Amino acid sequence: VVDTADERLAEINSLVAAGIPTFKGFLAYKGRLMLEPPAMKKLMGAVKSAGGLLLVHAEDGQMNAEAQDLLLNSGRIGPRYHPLAHPEQSEIKAVTEVLEMASATGCPLEVVHLSLARSAELLAEARAANPTATIIGEVCLHHLLAQSGLYESGFEPALAAICSPPLRSEENCTHLQAALARGEIELLSTDHCEFPLKAKAARAAGGFHLVPNGCGAVGERLVFSHTHLVASGMMTSNAWIQAVATRPAELMGLAGRKGKLEAGFDADIVLFDPTAEYIWETLGSSDLAGSLWAGQTVKGAVRHVWLRGRQVVTGGRLVMDQPGGIFLHRKF
Repeated sequence: VVDTADERLAEINSLVAAGIPTFKGFLAYKGRLMLEPPAMKKLMGAVKSAGGLLLVHAEDGQMNAEAQDLLLNSGRIGPRYHPLAHPEQSEIKAVTEVLEMASATGCPLEVVHLSLARSAELLAEARAANPTATIIGEVCLHHLLAQSGLYESGFEPALAAICSPPLRSEENCTHLQAALARGEIELLSTDHCEFPLKAKAARAAGGFHLVPNGCGAVGERLVFSHTHLVASGMMTSNAWIQAVATRPAELMGLAGRKGKLEAGFDADIVLFDPTAEYIWETLGSSDLAGSLWAGQTVKGAVRHVWLRGRQVVTGGRLVMDQPGGIFLHRKF
């Protein structure tokens, strides 16, 4: 939502009634997607009134814009400088503000793309202060497992790691992993937005701020989270299933239909082999060079997949005759 005019917000009720109860707002990306705090608070009031859930990308767009201008004006335009345009304090400030706004409005809130230990702590503190509030935390695979050292590892690794928020330190990754294992962060997602390395490189000459942002992880999410969290002993299999399947379905309005192997639910089934060990390679690697994940040793493999009872993957390969997607009416 980038427009909070009254006539736009008036549409939220009909969207929720139509089975679309989740909305997203940005405090980041000044001049493009960013909502000023008063507009964000207004959006929260409308979402709360309609019975929806608001997802917020919490970085301070003004702070990021000022940091970026300082870097560019001093000639620091290479991809290694991308994280300096997204200082940690920007995320901390925005997470603090959005939690305060949610408390004031009573709006159910999911803070997406958490990248800092302090952000996770702020969510835990807000829940402790108001146990009845809906406050959800989400972490992406790259913020969980990839680290900021990639920005200092050469031009291509830095390009591949350009995402927002940027990758953070090992200490932040470790804290987020533990928070996910404990259930303090409910969702492990991807924010999948992968670009060929050559596409990022073509824009890099003009400065890091022009490089398309994003990392891929749709195919990697189960395998790499199993490798680093379950196979390592940090997380139980049941807690892992909660984070990657059950809780996402429940929190996004699909309780009773998705996320569990129970009678009455859709037969969406992944047969996962936890013993498989191999080197992860990215399909179409010539086009998707620059993946954060290619070449790493993993433990665990998807063998078969059923969608609503029909097999769509067999032996790790896609079945060409697909049943196709359908609209899912979601409701809290």
